[in-house]
Amino acid sequence: MTDSGRITGIGAFDRLAACLSRFARPARGFALPPEPRGLGSFARGRQLSGGTFLLGGALVAAPGRAPWDIAPPTQAFAEALHAFSWLDDLAAVADLPAQVRAQDWTFDWIGRYATGARTGTGPGWRPDLTGARLMRMIHHGPFLLENRPGAD
Repeated sequence: MTDSGRITGIGAFDRLAACLSRFARPARGFALPPEPRGLGSFARGRQLSGGTFLLGGALVAAPGRAPWDIAPPTQAFAEALHAFSWLDDLAAVADLPAQVRAQDWTFDWIGRYATGARTGTGPGWRPDLTGARLMRMIHHGPFLLENRPGAD
């Protein structure tokens, strides 16, 4: 990881694939609503709701802060963060505060980092992290979109 908190290891072909993916036709919806393939830890979800992040073996206490405002202490922390491993844990709690936090963090990530998809650069755009993040977003889609304005 560099000093700027960027995740390293993105190769030229990965960037090219990310750039080309913007020309693909987007999906219009699901034939059936997706179901989570598994849930995370209820206890870790409660910790996350309180602002304690245990990701990639590193523990960071940052109450009231978005995870994107935290300087990742390790490469493994940054990878778990951008792969959205925390989403499984918040979904395990499944109460309204956990849902709001999951929605806020997800849509904040999209607002901050989605432009990296065009270039295949920036945090979280390595193919393995992108795939893990997308799978979690799909599996927890109803949790992320429920009670969200404009999510009809």
